[in-house]
Parts: sequence; structure tokens; C-alpha cells
Amino acid sequence: MHKKIIFALLIILIISAALPIISEDLTPSTLISSDQYVYTIGADDELEIDVWGYDNLKRTAVVRPDGMITYDMVGDVHCAGLTPTQLSVKLGQLLSKYLREPTVIVKVLQIRSQKVTVIGDIPKQGTIFLKGPTRLLDLLTECGYNPMQSKVKEVSITRKNGQVIRINLEELLATGNISQNIFIKNEDTIILPKSTIGKIIIDGEVSKPGEYEIEKNTRILISDAIRIAGGLTQSAVKKKAKIVRNSGKEIFINLESLEYAGEQTENYALYDGDRLVIPRVRRTKIYVYGESDRTGEVYLEDPAPHMAKLLAIAKDKYFSVLSNIKVIRDNPLSPGRPIVYNVDLKRLLYRNDQTQDIKLENNDVVFVPQSWVGSLAQFLDEVWPTVIKGAGALGEWQDIKEGRWEEFSSSGSSSGTTRTGNR
Repeated sequence: MHKKIIFALLIILIISAALPIISEDLTPSTLISSDQYVYTIGADDELEIDVWGYDNLKRTAVVRPDGMITYDMVGDVHCAGLTPTQLSVKLGQLLSKYLREPTVIVKVLQIRSQKVTVIGDIPKQGTIFLKGPTRLLDLLTECGYNPMQSKVKEVSITRKNGQVIRINLEELLATGNISQNIFIKNEDTIILPKSTIGKIIIDGEVSKPGEYEIEKNTRILISDAIRIAGGLTQSAVKKKAKIVRNSGKEIFINLESLEYAGEQTENYALYDGDRLVIPRVRRTKIYVYGESDRTGEVYLEDPAPHMAKLLAIAKDKYFSVLSNIKVIRDNPLSPGRPIVYNVDLKRLLYRNDQTQDIKLENNDVVFVPQSWVGSLAQFLDEVWPTVIKGAGALGEWQDIKEGRWEEFSSSGSSSGTTRTGNR
């Protein structure tokens, strides 16, 4: 019993301390700052009203559309726009005419009044009922907003008093700045303007595959799209490219006739949502030159082979310089100015350095140089005999020219006579 009395006194003291402040102005606009959420009672909310010590006065009430409730002894009471604490004080003041220092407790059983309107580029639109304190990102998530897919960069929030707040979504998501993730309030209108930016997708054998933005209701030609994507790679199958329209329709195109013959009938336009697919060759053609057992065109049954696979097929010779192999590749961004890669296969073979096992592309040129020892050996083996033979023939002609020769008998033996003189 004593505990109940002490508890009641504490409640009375707390309410009495707050009474001079609250009783001055009960309008919520003076109590609610723009950067914080405070729930205020509204139409259709369900309340429970209890007067401490008077169980017979416990009631539930639903706020009428006019913002009023009806309560014993005091009749109609306007409560829309007040917080539960403010309504407790107001009812206490009204009941004090009939009860001695009444302590009124107001609980919110169900919120039905807090609603906002969401429109624009978001899956769930229309009237959204708030169930409690709700921040901007909470509301957008509830409405199906996906930052990985949405192109909306700014949200505007219009308060019921006409104030417009603009939020930079990109900055909010990038920094997590809580000051940008504001509380949504009753009767706010949240607008996500529909983006004017669309996208096309370029898949397959281009230097930079991926998504590219274009203005909606505009188009971009295939030739321009390929140029933006860095050009075709050497492994592109140009004759079997295709466009997949946003509707699902497929159009097969021959990029080779567009590239070399300038056939503009193949230069289709791409629109928002279209996909350009450029397949890769199933086998790779490599041109091999220099100190290799196999030179010329070498075909690898692999759409993306590496140097180690080529080495296993086009074996090196004894005098190959494996530490200085050249891979020459056409540069799609600068035709006529090829890219040259230096590959040290010794590091791959003896140190397992996988950085040297580069991926080869269709129509790459691989040059395996010969060591200077190999060059000398080749010279001695192939060129020197011819030089000696030529020198010998030249010496005999000089002797004949100067009248020095030996006579041979018909039997083929020398007569032993050497003649000297001019012819």
C-alpha cells in the first residue's frame, strides 16, 4: 500500500513539473522540431485511457475523423495533433473539476492515422501507413527500393505545411549521413522522380563489357556502342553477334560486314534495355614464328588458351630464347599500333611464376627468338659450307686465269706437268 502511494506521488510530481510548460501551448508545431520524430494522435487511432485509482474509468476510444473522442464526465475532447502525454495532461485538467488530482495515463493501442503518400520510380506506390518512428530509408525499403537497380538520385519530401526537403540519395547511401536519413512524418508526400537514364548491356568479346547508360527515348548505333566499349577483342566471332531486345526478340548480325564493308544495314540501333552479345571463338588461332618446332598458324582447341598450352604444342628448339618471347596483339583502340607483351617462360617453367602464363587471344602473333649461339650454329651449319665451296671455286678460277693448272690424262690421272703462262 505504501509503495502505491509513493508511486502515485512521484507521478504527480513529474506531471506537475511539466504542467506549466505544456499548458501554455498544446499545439504540436511548437513542440516538434523538424529533425526528430514525435508521434501525435490522429483520426482512427485506438487509445486506452486509464485514471490511476479509478478502475471504473478505464476506457478504450477510437479517434473520430473530426479528431475528437468522448470520455466519461468531460464529454467530447479534441485530441488530434497531441502526443499521448499532452492528452494525459489535458484530460487530467478536465477531470480535476470532478476528481482530486487525477493521474491519467494514455496508451496507444493501434496507430491508423499516420500515413504518407509515395509516388514516382519505386515498385510500391500510393498511401503507406506508418507503424511508428520511420526514417526515409526504412520507408523506401518497405516500398521496394533497391539501390543496386534504381537510378533515382534525389528524393523530395513535401510536408503538410508546404515545406519541401530534398535528399541526395547517392550521398546518403555513400556516407550513411544520419542527418540525411530524416524521420518521415504524417501526411508527408515522398516523390522519387522517374529517371531519364536508361541502359544497354554489352556482353562478350569487347574490351570493356558491362552496362552503359543512355538517355531514355534515345538510341545508339552498334558501331558507337562497340567503340564506347573499347572495341572488339581478337577472340570475337564477328559473324555471329546478336541483339536481344528488351522484349526478348533476337536479331543476328554480321559485324564483319559492318567493320570491313561499312554495311550500314547491319548497324542496328540499340535502345534502353537492349543487350548486344558478341560470342567468343571456340578455338584460337595463333601465328608462331622463330625458334619453334611448329611455325605458322597453330590452332588451339580452347577459346581462352594460355602460353603454357601453346608451348606444349609448338615446342621450342634447342637454341630458343624462352626468356624473351614476344606476344604481339592488335590494339582495338588504336588499329595499326599493336600491343607487345614480353614473356619470360623460364620463370614460368622453373619458378612456376603464373604471371608469365598470359592468356592468348585469337590471331595473336608469338615470336620465339634465337640465341646468338644458335645464330652462329645455324650460320656454320647452313651458310659456311656454301662460303667455303664458293671460296674454293674462286681459287681454282684464279689459277686458271693465271695459267696454273694440271693436265689430266684421259684415264683421269695427272700427267705431272704443270703449265704456266697466259692463254
